[in-house]
Amino acid sequence: MLVAKDGQREVLAEEACRQKHYLCPECDAPVIVRKGQINIAHFAHVHANNCAAGMGETAEHLTGKKQIFRWAEMRGWQPRMEYYCASIQQRPDVLAHIDGRPTVLEFQCSPLSVCRLMERNDGYRQQGWQYCWILGSPYRRHLGRQKSAQFLQNIN
Repeated sequence: MLVAKDGQREVLAEEACRQKHYLCPECDAPVIVRKGQINIAHFAHVHANNCAAGMGETAEHLTGKKQIFRWAEMRGWQPRMEYYCASIQQRPDVLAHIDGRPTVLEFQCSPLSVCRLMERNDGYRQQGWQYCWILGSPYRRHLGRQKSAQFLQNIN
């Protein structure tokens, strides 16, 4: 995860200090910042648990989320990274305000079933959020056209 809580404030991993104490924004468990020369800065739970925010993410996914966040920042869209919405129990990669409308920007690298895609989209619609799915390289290289096509459906 790229964001943790420092009290009530959200902190990006790249801006975090190793000496400070942070909490998971979803389950409030302690997390530590991991920074190094090879991997992108991120937070990890101190103790293993079943929190969805602690699920392993690929380097491509972490980097892509960060790039999308910075891109939205440059456009003045007031993005929030990994904002957890308890009412729908979802944590979109980036939530931005485009033309005054809350818009979810999801960077999808791992396979996602049509059923789960529909559930996530339904949750975003319940919140009145627009959404946009950006597909990572696995969709271009390994998962093929059929799997990518599920994101191109026009849903009324």
